[in-house]
Amino acid sequence: MMLDQGLGFLILGAHKLYGDPLHLNDVQPVFEDGPYWKRGDIFVSLRHPSTIMLIRPSTDKILWWKSGPWVSQHDVDVIDSTRIAVFNNNAFNFGDGEFVDGRSDITFYDFATDTVTSPYAGVLEAQEFRNEAGGLFTLLPDGHLYVDESESGRTMIFTPKGELAVEHINRAKKNGLIYHLGWSRYLTRADGDRLRARWQAATCN
Repeated sequence: MMLDQGLGFLILGAHKLYGDPLHLNDVQPVFEDGPYWKRGDIFVSLRHPSTIMLIRPSTDKILWWKSGPWVSQHDVDVIDSTRIAVFNNNAFNFGDGEFVDGRSDITFYDFATDTVTSPYAGVLEAQEFRNEAGGLFTLLPDGHLYVDESESGRTMIFTPKGELAVEHINRAKKNGLIYHLGWSRYLTRADGDRLRARWQAATCN
């Protein structure tokens, strides 16, 4: 699709052929029609060109794309009928390894106004929030923000006012080491109870 629609410059350059030019790291289905997308469309996150795309699989068309201001991002979510948000790793590599420039962020893009905002920048900076690769976030129905700082083994929940409500470090009791998180998920109490009931009822050999 990218080659057919004139976006080959995001994949191929004259300098050298890179074995992983896109690095697709998240696919977010659209579940409801809106003014800028329809149910069945998908948002995809392409880490290496720092690009988010809106694709319509039914027609093999790229409806919209944007490179930056997020850099080496992970995890794109639909927030409401006009906004998406992106886990902006803000990670660079000048030739001697990856590093986060200042802090990672949760960046919001509004299709209606073509604007980008970072409403959690202050609280995330205060927590020294940095993740070179991976990571995710969930904006909860009550306005709380859940973030996964996977490389540091840390998850946090912030209140709608930007206050730190919960922090968990994935530290092993036996040896005290902190272990990497892999795409953690926030579950409500009801979700957890349903899963526990299914596990208890399962018969496995």
